[in-house]
Amino acid sequence: METMKIKHICFLTWFLLSAFSVTNAIPKSDIKNLCRETADAAFCRNKLNTDPRIEAARDLGDVLVIAITLSTIQVNDAKTHINSVSGEYSGPNGRRRINVCNKNYDIALARFKAAWENALKKSFAEANRLTGVGNNAVNDCENGWGRGGQRQKSPLTLYNTNVTKLYGIIRLLTQKLGIRI
Repeated sequence: METMKIKHICFLTWFLLSAFSVTNAIPKSDIKNLCRETADAAFCRNKLNTDPRIEAARDLGDVLVIAITLSTIQVNDAKTHINSVSGEYSGPNGRRRINVCNKNYDIALARFKAAWENALKKSFAEANRLTGVGNNAVNDCENGWGRGGQRQKSPLTLYNTNVTKLYGIIRLLTQKLGIRI
């Protein structure tokens, strides 16, 4: 059910952006320059330039919507991963930690979806605030693998790292849109 909602968000993003002429699209050089300002320019270029919706992005507001969509997809993929590995954590610490991550990713997913809706309405400050809450929930999941007992390797590190990098892109876009953060 949740995957269908994410697919719906992706389709809607594509539809809304492609409803406008590609001739008004943001130049690729602007995306390249934007990515140079991030903590991981290669990650930024890979995520943004390989997304087919970027061709229809008219401005940085559209790029922000796409970055939030990518974050939502990443969070949803992590939720799927949690479900697939949760049986591997049967001890009290592992079970507690995977449950915390599951709850935190529920929070993150709700916040990124709400951020997407706000970004579509050009409410960029609120979109940034909501993505920050979602990113904090993801970070809390990652940090939880070292709390309350012996440290364990998190099965979600890749997802957590990707969400954090995407959040860095979102923050930069928000600043470039003139929103104080």
